[in-house]
Amino acid sequence: MKKLFSFKRLFLGFRIYSYEFIYIVNVWLCYLCFRYLHKHDEPKHYFFEFFKNNNEYTQICFNQTYKIQTEHYEHFHKRLFKLVKIPYQYFQLFSDKNQNKRIGDSNRFFPKNAPTRVINIAPHTYYEGIEFNNFFFDSFEIDNLCFHNCTFRNCKFSNMTSKKFLLESELKQGFSSCDFYNCIFEKCNFKNLFFSIGNIDLTTFSDVTFFNCIFHRMSFQKVIFTGSTTFNNTSIYSPSKAFDLSFMGSIDNIHVDAQCHVTAFSYYDRANFTLEKWMQRKKLKFSNSNKIADTYFALDQIWTSNHIREEDNSYANFYYQRKKAETRNRKKTSKIIGYLSEWVIGYGEKPYNALFSMALIIIFFSFIHMFTGFIPEIGNDEINYNIKQIFNTPCIPLLSDFFQSLYYSFFTMITVGQGNASPFSPGSQIAMSIELLLGAIMMTLFTSTLFRKYTK
Repeated sequence: MKKLFSFKRLFLGFRIYSYEFIYIVNVWLCYLCFRYLHKHDEPKHYFFEFFKNNNEYTQICFNQTYKIQTEHYEHFHKRLFKLVKIPYQYFQLFSDKNQNKRIGDSNRFFPKNAPTRVINIAPHTYYEGIEFNNFFFDSFEIDNLCFHNCTFRNCKFSNMTSKKFLLESELKQGFSSCDFYNCIFEKCNFKNLFFSIGNIDLTTFSDVTFFNCIFHRMSFQKVIFTGSTTFNNTSIYSPSKAFDLSFMGSIDNIHVDAQCHVTAFSYYDRANFTLEKWMQRKKLKFSNSNKIADTYFALDQIWTSNHIREEDNSYANFYYQRKKAETRNRKKTSKIIGYLSEWVIGYGEKPYNALFSMALIIIFFSFIHMFTGFIPEIGNDEINYNIKQIFNTPCIPLLSDFFQSLYYSFFTMITVGQGNASPFSPGSQIAMSIELLLGAIMMTLFTSTLFRKYTK
């Protein structure tokens, strides 16, 4: 009986520790996966880290950034210490906004009371974890203000300005991990301002000027720019989750300069990445691709009207991004054709994709020719392998025959003839005919894409 009881305890203990082990492995996989996906988009330092715990700033903080006092964390931290603390701290850089302290009208979506008017905020102020509901920010300068992990609902920003720094590269004020819902920006003049890792939903920008500003990993849902809009040295980097921008009115009222850039849309949700969402595999959901395509089409029109051409390949090609979004909204056969066009020629924008595709076809058919058989030169023995011969043939003769097959495949693809080599069997003749056809198609696609790329 005692042995049975001891075995039961051992079995239960094993189950518990197995669960803990699996959970920790899952947490670390999410952490490493996220860091890998974001390695090209991560800034060297998050914007808000310049403000937090800085003696120059007055911290008004209701929600701690490193608040990891969760049930799971407490349980695993007692047993595994820093092994679980590293990924938890990373994800808690942007904590859950549901825990934010709410200020303003109690009705979150349809405020009944008059808005709370704000006419001044002291410089060097840092806000964290606050939900502003039904606020009217009226006619004052943003001077070294940072809002981190805050929510703005039913708010209006009117005649707002921001301080301009001597060094244009400095971004010492802005909104980090903030969400905007049903907000209005009216007659604002923003300089040296950042919007980083957040959501802008149902928001209107009317007669707004941006100078040396950045939108970094933001989600845009039903965002409207109306009136006179100016972007000077302002860029949108790695938009994610949703990219729905509309420009109302005349296109002549929208001004951009050559220092403005828009990068490719990320089809992963990089704007909301709490650990719980990643554990639930919600990261792969993205918005309507038609809206993304419409946004890039509108941006293309704006850039064209301002006589600006994006020549730097590190930034988005508007036509390519539009076609990419349209492909992801297609169905069945047309979707497959769209993906092939994207991979092979980049929708006519990437001629070197065709060269890479040709190289893959040559390597693939070199293996086919080895198994179907061919004669490398007149008077020589044929090269014809089967599975058993592959494993029984010495390495050097095998590599020599493979290079002969690669040479044969190359000339079959690139030229109409195949030199002195010739097919050995009906299967080899069929393979050669298919490769000849693919070669003619790929060369045509490459030359036409190259011509279109450098003559448009």
